[in-house]
Amino acid sequence: MKLKDWLVPREERFFDLLKEQSVLVHEGTEALVAMLEGYDAAVKAGTGDALTTGTQPKTVRDHKRSVEEIEHRGDMKTHEIYTALNTTFITPLDRDDIGNLASSLADILDFTYATANHPHPHAVHTATTELPHGRLTPPAHADHHRTAPPSHTSAHRGHATHSH
Repeated sequence: MKLKDWLVPREERFFDLLKEQSVLVHEGTEALVAMLEGYDAAVKAGTGDALTTGTQPKTVRDHKRSVEEIEHRGDMKTHEIYTALNTTFITPLDRDDIGNLASSLADILDFTYATANHPHPHAVHTATTELPHGRLTPPAHADHHRTAPPSHTSAHRGHATHSH
């Protein structure tokens, strides 16, 4: 080990932390997809209308809890990354780039959690698997239904976390 390496250690674990956080993003989006694909069965399970077989299907609330738990683990990972940034003298990438990447990954999990919470409070009872041909955005008359992203997402940029 060189004297410079001993006096000014360079932290290499950021790659592992960012990879762990991206795995959580993947898990969160997979949990959301599972919720949406099984939404009809989940609504029935929550009302007691589901057929009882060997295993009870997950309710919408169960799916939302799964997404929330993953989002919370993502918050903890973001906090771990920011703590490492604040205690590391030399980083393998630009400090701001690491922070922005961690924040962006946290935002994806926040939006995934917000999306999981969106259908049920608005009395959506069935999910569709089809999109209108060629339409990537909602029709113009639907703009008044859009809501702003949760305000707590910007807290990650200030190195704070939120709880649910």
